[in-house]
Amino acid sequence: MTNAYKYWYGGKPAGTQKIGTSYQRLEDSQWDPGVAGWESHLVYLNVEAASGDGYLRLRAMRADGDATGYMDFHINGPRLITYIYWEARGASDGPTFWQLKCIRGLKSATISTRYRKGCVVRK
Repeated sequence: MTNAYKYWYGGKPAGTQKIGTSYQRLEDSQWDPGVAGWESHLVYLNVEAASGDGYLRLRAMRADGDATGYMDFHINGPRLITYIYWEARGASDGPTFWQLKCIRGLKSATISTRYRKGCVVRK
């Protein structure tokens, strides 16, 4: 079966991305395959430095504004995060980009290496 699988890799942005206490889009994380199927995402974050002891929230944002898919990661210094997210999706209802913010005591975080990969196995 041709075109049964759709894959995307956003690349690794240069430099660092500073995250504060307001939501900020993860750089180069925009992707919408526009097909229905079983969707997976891998988000990789290298947190180099942090101010405070708290949590970094990563949330999926859909085109319709739905932000109910999220995960919180405890941060109190440097940390590598590899997050894998799965869901069944319709043609236009999967996550299109990711956002980050510091919560519950974490004031800021600096992320060096960061990227996202995505794929959809079509129905």
